[in-house]
Amino acid sequence: MSNYTKSTNFATKDNLTSGNPLKIVKGTEIDTEFNNIQTAVATKADLVSPSLTTPALGTPASGVMTNVTGLPLTTGVTGTLPVANGGTGVTTSTGSGNNVLSTSPTLVTPVLGTPASGTLTNATGLPLTTGVTGTLPVANGGTGVTSSTGSGNTVLSASPTFSGTVVIPTATITTANISGGTITGITDITVADGGTGASNAADARTNLGLVIGTNVQAWDADLDTWATKTAPSGTVVGTSDTQTLTNKTLTSPAIDGTPTGVGVLTSGTAVSVSGTSVDFTSIPSWVKRITVMFNGVSTNSTSPIIVQLGTSSGVQTSGYIGTMNQNQQSQNNVVTTLSSGFTIVDATGALASQTMYGAMTLTFFSSNDFMASGLFGSPPATTRMFSLAGYKSLGATLDRVRITTVNGTDTFDAGSVNIIFE
Repeated sequence: MSNYTKSTNFATKDNLTSGNPLKIVKGTEIDTEFNNIQTAVATKADLVSPSLTTPALGTPASGVMTNVTGLPLTTGVTGTLPVANGGTGVTTSTGSGNNVLSTSPTLVTPVLGTPASGTLTNATGLPLTTGVTGTLPVANGGTGVTSSTGSGNTVLSASPTFSGTVVIPTATITTANISGGTITGITDITVADGGTGASNAADARTNLGLVIGTNVQAWDADLDTWATKTAPSGTVVGTSDTQTLTNKTLTSPAIDGTPTGVGVLTSGTAVSVSGTSVDFTSIPSWVKRITVMFNGVSTNSTSPIIVQLGTSSGVQTSGYIGTMNQNQQSQNNVVTTLSSGFTIVDATGALASQTMYGAMTLTFFSSNDFMASGLFGSPPATTRMFSLAGYKSLGATLDRVRITTVNGTDTFDAGSVNIIFE
């Protein structure tokens, strides 16, 4: 179709003879069609990369938003972004801080509620008194119970140590490893379990062979069993019967506490004298008599030899009362007053060329007071004899004896000393 203007007169001669197709229509119809064609042409031309200035798009039926910017999320978006599109699928949140992803998140003071499952390998800070419910069973290192009795440490099964009163269970036990305390409530423990097989003291002593008489049950080492034996007559030494044996020999008995009615002599270790003094210490508190013995003792000068007593506070060097008497053939007696110790020889007899032999006895009187007596001589060089008697109040328990000289500086150069106590 040729380009016609709105004013074209389709009925003109020129148009009829120009070869152009002729469409004969009414004038109003031509105007309407022309406007439609012009609008369509103009619209088609503007569809390629158009620039719209502040247009109101309304609601487009479709569109691609790849290059669209400046979308305000708080006002320009409706609906909820689902998880499949990178959203959360919800419109609410709890707490504050960063979004939590599933791999190695760090949560600051979260309230977890009650999780359906979880592994607490690296969890810390759990308060056991408030944060744990239930009772930890034995299979998981617990006790399986929520109550206890007594006090002290938890008891494990291997080599436990108990203190105080131990209540023996009703189950069968052995006494092989029970020691160090008083056990009550156990009767009829068999010999195989370390007992007597008896429920009373008399039968127990009979079973153990402590009653000396006929038809005694005694252990036969050859047969490795208890057997009936005939024993010599005598008396009993047992737990409930403290008596003496008749014509029996005790080999190296150990006596603890304070012996009553038992006379046992305990010898110290002989010491070769040297230096300015010799001490015997750690004398038991129950000792009632001490004998100090001298065997050829001499010093390098003339200061008298003395014996001093002491307690745990040390050796006492004053408060001694008594005298020492020297007897010599064809000479007057010489009497020496004691003060710093029990003197065994005076200055005239303590010559470096003489040696002293004899013994001094220290006897307990009462209240830590001791009496002293002794007799010494220096044969064969001289005919002198020395005797002494004295008294000393210690004020505390005696536990040591010292042999020294009055001036404390002369030294011993020969002989040996020892003590016996009982």
